Amino acid sequence: YLKNKVSNFQAGRLSSYAEQWKLLTSDKFILDMVTGAHIELSSTPFQVKCQQKKLFSSKERLVIDSEIKSLLAKGVIVPSVTEPGEYISPIFIIPKKDGSYRMILNLKQFNEHVAYHHFKMDTLASAISMMKPLCFMASVDFKDAYYSVPIASTDQKYLKFIWDGQLYKFVCFPNGLACCPRMFTKLLKPVYANLRQQGYESSGYIDDSYLQGDDFADCVANVKVTVHMFDSLGLITHPEKSVLIPTQRLTYLGFILDSKEMKIYLTPEKTDRLIKLCVDILKKPKSTVQEIASLVGMMTASFPAVMYGPLHYRSIDMDKNEALKKSKGNFNSSMTLSSSSIEDLHWWSVSLPSAFNVVQHSEYEIVIYTDASTTGWGGVLGDLSTGGQWTPAESLYHINYLEILAVLMALKAFHNYVKDKHVRVFIDNTTAVATINHMGTSHSKACNSAGRLVWDWCVSNGIWLSAAHIPGVSNTLADKESRQALGSSEWALDPSWFARAVEKARVTPNIDLFASRLNYKLKPFVAFKPDPEACAINAFSISWSTYSFYAFPPFSILPKVLQKIQSDKATGLLVIPKWPTQSWWPRVMRMLIQVPIQLPIGRHILTQPSQPSLVHPLYPKLVLLLCQVSGDSLKTVDFHSRLPNWSCNLGEKALASNTTPTLNDGSYTVAKDKLIQFQHL
Repeated sequence: YLKNKVSNFQAGRLSSYAEQWKLLTSDKFILDMVTGAHIELSSTPFQVKCQQKKLFSSKERLVIDSEIKSLLAKGVIVPSVTEPGEYISPIFIIPKKDGSYRMILNLKQFNEHVAYHHFKMDTLASAISMMKPLCFMASVDFKDAYYSVPIASTDQKYLKFIWDGQLYKFVCFPNGLACCPRMFTKLLKPVYANLRQQGYESSGYIDDSYLQGDDFADCVANVKVTVHMFDSLGLITHPEKSVLIPTQRLTYLGFILDSKEMKIYLTPEKTDRLIKLCVDILKKPKSTVQEIASLVGMMTASFPAVMYGPLHYRSIDMDKNEALKKSKGNFNSSMTLSSSSIEDLHWWSVSLPSAFNVVQHSEYEIVIYTDASTTGWGGVLGDLSTGGQWTPAESLYHINYLEILAVLMALKAFHNYVKDKHVRVFIDNTTAVATINHMGTSHSKACNSAGRLVWDWCVSNGIWLSAAHIPGVSNTLADKESRQALGSSEWALDPSWFARAVEKARVTPNIDLFASRLNYKLKPFVAFKPDPEACAINAFSISWSTYSFYAFPPFSILPKVLQKIQSDKATGLLVIPKWPTQSWWPRVMRMLIQVPIQLPIGRHILTQPSQPSLVHPLYPKLVLLLCQVSGDSLKTVDFHSRLPNWSCNLGEKALASNTTPTLNDGSYTVAKDKLIQFQHL
C-alpha cells in the first residue's frame, strides 16, 4: 500500500516528510532542499526590464490557460505581487509524448546568475555496466519529480512570469532551472546509498531509477523495498511510466535493454523518428543548418544502441560545421550535404531497423603492433612481421593519416589471423588511437577518411577493433624512462600489508592481474600495457577461471572486473574501496565467499614504487577492503547461507545483541538480507 498517489499530488510535498528524511541523512544541504531549496547564485540577478514576451496563437493560449489552471491546482505556482529584486521570465510550451503540453519557464537569462558546480551522475551507461546475462530489471519513474521539491520563500521571487496581466511565481523546482539536475541528483544520493547498503542493485538518472536482480524474486524484492522507501519520503511513483514487474527486456531512458541477448536496442518510436528525419532530409535539395544540427544530435544520442553509428555521421557533422562557419553562426541559413553525407544518410535509413549494440564486447584475441614513417609502414603480430613502402601519392599525407593507414595495411597482411576476431592494435600515435577508438574524427577530413577505410574493412571481415597507445617512436616495449613517467598512477598495497592481509585471508593467490614491473605482488603478473616482465598484457584478454587471482584494479573499471569474474566463474582476492554508495557495491557483497578484511588507515598502506615517500591523495579518507569473491554461484550461495539474517527497516535502531556495530559506523553491510560484518586487519 502506497500513501502517495498520482491523484493526490501536491507541489513541494517533500517538506511534509522532513522528519523521515532526517532518519536517512544528516546532510544539511539535502535537508535544506527538503524544507525549502535555496538557489545558489554566482551573481546577484538584476533585471532592467522584462524580456520580450512571445506571441502565442489562440490554440497555444488555450493550452497555456489550461496549464496554468492545472499548476495552480497542484500548488506549483501561486499568484504574486511585485516585490524588490524579483526576476520575471517568459514562458513557452513543449509537447509531451502523451499528446499533452508542458509549460516551461524560460530561465535562460536568469541561469547566467546561477552558480555552476560540476557533478557526477548515473547515466544509461551506469545501468548497462550493471547488466549481466539473464538478470531481471525494473524501473521506477517519479510523477512530477521536480515539483515535489519546495523552493525557499526568499528565492521564489526569481521564478516569476506574467500571463494575462497576472503575476505568478513558482514555489517549487521549475523545469529549466540550471541547478535542478545537480540538486535533485544529490537529493536522491542517500536514498540509493541506503538501498545499496541493503544489497539492492540500482542506478538513478534524475527521476528515472533502474533496478536489477539476479532472478525474478530478487528483482521483485528490490522493487518493493525501493518503491516503499520512495513513498515513505514523499516521492510519488508514476505507475504508467514505471515498469514494476521484473523483465529481461526493459525500456529505460529511451533504450531497450535485453539481458537474454545482452544487447541494447533503440525503441521503435526512436527508430521511426530518426528514419523519418533522414528520409525527409534526403528528399530536399537543401536543409537549414538547424535541421542538420538536430539530425546530428539525434544520431549521437542513439549511439548506445547503434554499434556502427559513430562511423556514419562525421561527414554530416563536418558539413554542418563548415556551413555554420560560412554563415557566421546563422543556424537558419541553408546548406547542401556532400555526397559522402548523403551516403551516410542512406546507411542510417537502411540500417536502423536492425541496429543494436552489445552490452560488452568480447575480450581481444589478437594483438598487433603497427608503425608508420613518411616512407613506409610496418606491422608485427607475435613472431610475424611485415611492412612495405608508400606510393609517392601516399607519402605526401600527414603522418597522422599514415599511422592510421598503416593499421589497415597490417590488418590486411594478417587477414588469415584476424578475421572474425577482436583485434587490439598498439600504435605510438595518439591521434591514430583516438580516431580508431572513436570510429573517426571531426577534426580532420583526411584522418576521418583513413579511419573509415580501416573500419569499413573490419566490418566486412567480422572484426571488432580497439586501439591502445604504446610510447616510443620505435614502437617497442616501453623503456625505463617511459615506465617511470607512468609511475605516478601506479599506487599499490605496501608489500608487508599485502602479506599480512593475504595471510589473514588464508588464501594463496597464483597470479596478479593488475600490476607492472614496479608494483607486482607475485609472479606471474599481468600488465595493462607491454611490460618487460609481465606474462600477459591486459587482464581482460585472458581467462581467469584457472587461477586463484589477486586483483587491485583501477576503481573506475570495477564494474567491468566484476562482469569478468562472473563470466569466467573465477575466484580470487579483490581489493576495493569501502564506498557503499557506488552502484557496484551490492554486486561485490553478493559475490563474497568469506568475510571482507578491512585494512587500517595509514599513510603508507598504499605506496608508489618509484616515489616511496608519496602519500596517496585520498589519505586519510580512503578505506580499503580485501574481499575473496567468486563468480561461482555455488560458492557464494554456500557462504551467504551461513551468514546471520538482517532485519532493520529505515529509521529503526539495530536490535541489541553481542554484535554492537551498526550499519552507520561502517563495520558491516547487508546483502540479500544477510549481515556481513567486516574483520579488521
